[in-house]
Amino acid sequence: MADFDVSVRASYRDIARLVLDLRPGDYELTSDAKVLKWRNSAPPPWTASSPRFGDASMSTHARRPLKGTGGAVAFRNSLTHGLDVPLETAMGLSQSWTFAFEVDPGDRTPKQAILHSAAGGFAVWRISSSAADHGYLTSAGEVTAVGEMDAGTYMLAFEGGGLADMLFDGVEQISGGAAANIQFTASSTRSLRIGYTSTGDYFDGQLRSVRIWNRTFAAKERDFAFQTMGPVDVSQGAAGYPRATMQVRSWVDDTGNLSLRQARRVNPLGGRHQQFRLATIPAGYDAAIVQIACATAGVVVADSALGGDLYTLDQLERASPAVPTVTQDAGWSSIFDVRITTAGHYTFLISRENHGGVYCHLDVAQG
Repeated sequence: MADFDVSVRASYRDIARLVLDLRPGDYELTSDAKVLKWRNSAPPPWTASSPRFGDASMSTHARRPLKGTGGAVAFRNSLTHGLDVPLETAMGLSQSWTFAFEVDPGDRTPKQAILHSAAGGFAVWRISSSAADHGYLTSAGEVTAVGEMDAGTYMLAFEGGGLADMLFDGVEQISGGAAANIQFTASSTRSLRIGYTSTGDYFDGQLRSVRIWNRTFAAKERDFAFQTMGPVDVSQGAAGYPRATMQVRSWVDDTGNLSLRQARRVNPLGGRHQQFRLATIPAGYDAAIVQIACATAGVVVADSALGGDLYTLDQLERASPAVPTVTQDAGWSSIFDVRITTAGHYTFLISRENHGGVYCHLDVAQG
């Protein structure tokens, strides 16, 4: 029996260790359209000691942000709007962080923080303290990209080794920027600030979403996340091919003759249909990319944490005459990008030496 999990990813929520997921429109409003609470929809923590943020809120009525457009939350610098986010379990010094948010900037005013740790020493700037640029701040100093933030989806990805990247709609704005270990302290009221700092650096604009993972990403995972984090797919796929859209479907077409004691596909119990994942190649393309991920002890890890027992993928069944192409990032055998060219059924065997194997089935349709 395998001691790892395999998933065919459908959205950013399939990337493990999601600790904060503030989604568009998922908030409670007061009678005057202020945001009373922005709900954290991240999955429950994977262990009792694992971190997870709580809901974002602001106790002072005058400082609560407003309902924005398209499910966004609107912050106003002049009204000193902000939200506080508690954290149940302290997360110590770490490079294992990935931040993402959808932003629509408002008026340009000096020095605006979108995210800020209550412990200090970390901020994501819409406009930095040193210039009219965007970027981030850690104890290693301030790193900026030239110019104002455009409307879209941003990601700040810590890589370990004192480095970080900042991406806009899947394209790097800062590559290998200087970073330092940051921390979030446990607090029942405020571990993370959204839209302000303790020194009054208030954000002016709208946020449609805020997401945080307590882990680093492989490059292909970053690209995959940009497929579904915003309203528009800005993932790059590979070699000119887009990422396939993924849906979970229920079997509704019956098979098997009960009089001949043949198995039926449709469960006779209502609401108990078998389910399968259907990948769709977008219309106008002759191939698309599907991502398969392997989780060790609940999280996808780099090869450096696998003790030499790496993951491999074998293709047992395929609908195409040619074998689908598989690509991976160096040092990340646990992530497979598979290029599918033909509609039909596929079966993969994902194995890890000394740890077993998992059969993975996938059905593909042409859009």
